[in-house]
Amino acid sequence: MTQDIAQALAYQVKQEIAQQYFGFRKVIERDRQRLEDWIRRLNRDYEEKVGRDLARMYTLLQRPELIDRFLALAGFEDRPFYDPYVAGSPTIRRRLLRRIHRHGWTDRGRFWHLVEESYRRLFRDVYAYHDDWEAAREEAAVINEEIRKFTEKFALDEIVAFIQELDRRTEAVSVLGGETAAGSVEALQEKMALAPLPPLEERAPRLPYLPAPDRIRDDLKALAYEAFAAQEPGFRRLLREDEEA
Repeated sequence: MTQDIAQALAYQVKQEIAQQYFGFRKVIERDRQRLEDWIRRLNRDYEEKVGRDLARMYTLLQRPELIDRFLALAGFEDRPFYDPYVAGSPTIRRRLLRRIHRHGWTDRGRFWHLVEESYRRLFRDVYAYHDDWEAAREEAAVINEEIRKFTEKFALDEIVAFIQELDRRTEAVSVLGGETAAGSVEALQEKMALAPLPPLEERAPRLPYLPAPDRIRDDLKALAYEAFAAQEPGFRRLLREDEEA
């Protein structure tokens, strides 16, 4: 009778340990999955929004030396999304400039306003990306802290040792369902370990803080005028086309 009560109490203790262990672990795994979805969205926005904005700037400036000067002005250290074919393709250029209003008295004025509006769109999308990226990094830090506390609270070797003590007269069975013979605890720890999240920079690009459009307006205009002077006549005709074309 006494043995039956002891076994029932031991079983209850193991059940409570398992419920706590898997309960906390489930919360962390749910948070990690939510962050994974967040990172996928970040990368999608980077490619579909920021990438498109940069391609639009490239197709306006065209010449590599002008593109590099613009990127330095904006704070980029390399040429993200740069493709010489995209930068020089009239068909892609027409698609990228669709629905951007062409206003101004002269072709040069229209071109400048295209460059200005294109940069404003880039600035806006990068700014929004920054906000989302920083929020994701904060969430990753919270999850890493959850993992640290979980690892401290639920040390598998200590849990197994405790359960072995409860079941010392029988073959000890882990609360996680695995055998607890010599050497198996280490394998179980490796199997069930929750590794800290890698830095967000390794999962989603970290972009520079672009200067506000008004802050670099004069430098940007000078660059636009220089780029306009190098444009082919076919592009000047495009400047006069209806923006919905």
